[in-house]
Amino acid sequence: MNPPEPQMAIRFSEVREPESCWLGLATDNRRLFDALQDGWLRPQSSDGQMIGIGTYVRDGSPVDAGHPIHVQVRLDPAKLPNLDIDVLRNKSWRTSCIGALEPTDQALYWPGALPTFAISELLVSTEEERARFTGMARYASNLILPKELVRVSAKPGDCFDVEVSPPKATVGIGIPSDMDAIHGAIAMAVWGVPRIDPWLDILTTSLDPEQSGLEDLAAKMDASWWRFPPWMRLQGEVNSDSLHDRLWLAAVEVFRSQVSGERIDPRELSTRIHDRASQSCPAKGRDEQARAWLETTNGILRAESVIQLQDWRSCPVGIAIQLVLARPDPTNFKTWFKDMPQLPPAIAWSAAVLCGLLHGYRRLDCQFRGMALQRELLSIQALRLSVAGKRDIYWPSVTARKPEWRRAAGRFVLAWDGNDFSTKPENARGQWFGADFKKTKVQEEAHKLATNLNWPCLSQQIILTDVLLPYSGPGTMRLPTNKDTLIEVEGTVRIQLPENLEIEKKLNVDRFRHFIATEAGPLSNPPASSPAGETQPRQSAIPGLIYIQDFLSEDEEDELVRLIDSYPWDTQLKRRVQHYGWRYAYKARQVDPSMRLGPLPDWADKLAGRLVSEGLVPQLPDQVIVNEYFREQGISAHVDSNSFADHIVTISLLESWGMVFRKKGSKNKVEQVLERRSAAIMSGEARYDWKHGIPMRKSERNKSGKGRRNRGRRISLTFRKVNNPV
Repeated sequence: MNPPEPQMAIRFSEVREPESCWLGLATDNRRLFDALQDGWLRPQSSDGQMIGIGTYVRDGSPVDAGHPIHVQVRLDPAKLPNLDIDVLRNKSWRTSCIGALEPTDQALYWPGALPTFAISELLVSTEEERARFTGMARYASNLILPKELVRVSAKPGDCFDVEVSPPKATVGIGIPSDMDAIHGAIAMAVWGVPRIDPWLDILTTSLDPEQSGLEDLAAKMDASWWRFPPWMRLQGEVNSDSLHDRLWLAAVEVFRSQVSGERIDPRELSTRIHDRASQSCPAKGRDEQARAWLETTNGILRAESVIQLQDWRSCPVGIAIQLVLARPDPTNFKTWFKDMPQLPPAIAWSAAVLCGLLHGYRRLDCQFRGMALQRELLSIQALRLSVAGKRDIYWPSVTARKPEWRRAAGRFVLAWDGNDFSTKPENARGQWFGADFKKTKVQEEAHKLATNLNWPCLSQQIILTDVLLPYSGPGTMRLPTNKDTLIEVEGTVRIQLPENLEIEKKLNVDRFRHFIATEAGPLSNPPASSPAGETQPRQSAIPGLIYIQDFLSEDEEDELVRLIDSYPWDTQLKRRVQHYGWRYAYKARQVDPSMRLGPLPDWADKLAGRLVSEGLVPQLPDQVIVNEYFREQGISAHVDSNSFADHIVTISLLESWGMVFRKKGSKNKVEQVLERRSAAIMSGEARYDWKHGIPMRKSERNKSGKGRRNRGRRISLTFRKVNNPV
């Protein structure tokens, strides 16, 4: 006899709101934090979860276990796929879909996991719980919680019970066991992709489930293993003579099978990779190349030797795996890429992606996850690629099969369905690849670069003008036809060249671009490489002050202001401030170890990384102060404390205000207008010998120079690097 179906108590808010355009469930902070780290709110049962329609339904979390914070979660149905679902309508279950809900429907049974990007609002009972809830979220490095989503509920939690039998869920959103690994790999792939055209082509093509043309793209970059991206599900066994292929596929298989959160044993993983690579060798049991790689890798892991890059082409995948095993935390890659400039793009990117695969998404720091739209798009695509070959679910926010990229104002922009979700500033490699080689100066500098780096992309040409050349010998020569540019020589021909012959070394642009995209080493920027209209850093009249107009775009400014205003302000000073990384003691004018606040928030860390990547500061800033100036507010002239390193950066938002500089011991003043979205970098004399301040006044000069305008609100972001705290 079959056991009776279990009964489930669904708790509804006593007062139902008139509109039914939102879905709701009630849970606690622990389950919610776990879901936000993962990207998905997984059902507590094996098949689905109950959700209220225009009301809230409890998810069955223990009510009094520990001291949880009870949270009411609102979901935007427009963010969910229009799956077949069971709806509680007039006290009975009916089959329907999200797009066909009726005003009197009470609840639905969602088949599978819910994406956390569908959360539109979080409600808690008191202001105290809100502060506790947001404070707990802030100290999780892998959890992004926009604070404007968290509100205090205006209604008490009066509920009543309705006893119903839950339906059996239809086929819905199931999360494969290795999707966390795949999600982590995709996130790191977007974060670490080399900012060079062909590598961006490989990234976007690899994220297409069909991956058409990927093999050719990978071969052109001397990275044939990338025809098997880590999120690709292979059909059958791949036997290959290539050590690169075998190590890559073995590492992907081993890392994807690693259980998230388990202790990582690098030597055990290296052995498993070796064994798997040897099994796929056509000459099974005689894979001496894989054995040599294992011995070298274990020596590195025992600290008996270091990673060797001199002959990196002999085993690029092996080196990438060694990088991951030596430091499996993704945060290490930010410093590794800086500390190891000899890493070629193929190894650097492959290592970063494998690291994301091993580490998994749920433990991945916010700095690698991107902004809200990127998190949404990559969550969906990770699910799509994880269940490749099964029924594809249509998501309203992602209709295209893959992203696209473009250049815009000195940046690479990634977009999906026309929506920009990631921007990356061009670096020297990207600028060289896209440089205009018709310009003489670009050709000359490229020639010097190729010569200095011994790149074989220069060919010798002889220049002949109005001359007859005697030739002899038994061979014959055939001159080119109209469509042919080659002189064909059969046999041996001797050509008598003039004494004043001019020989020129000619740059092969295609080969030069290939080396730019594949070879290792730091590169200087090409001449006049910036797109027309892009503002470049310029020296000020003040030695050591560099000013960059339009450092941020309008969209970036809007997003920063929104994020900053979602955080609490400190009101102890006359102006409102926010401190990140380290708190600064204004009276003592110093920083000590007790003032450490933790890592920078995602938005600040991204800007700090950009300052380093664009060569504006030599060290990654770890302290940020946000200052808000309102109307006549200002800050007195000062020199920043020696608790901070040399380079100090100020980024201005919302309005353009003047900053006045005065050299110590002098009465002469120099005013620099800090335009909105600009960046000003102080180092050397400007940092130590000049005082700077914002005057307290009611108006600023108009940009045209004629007339004045009243001040409103300005926000400044000051980025600094803390010296060893006292």
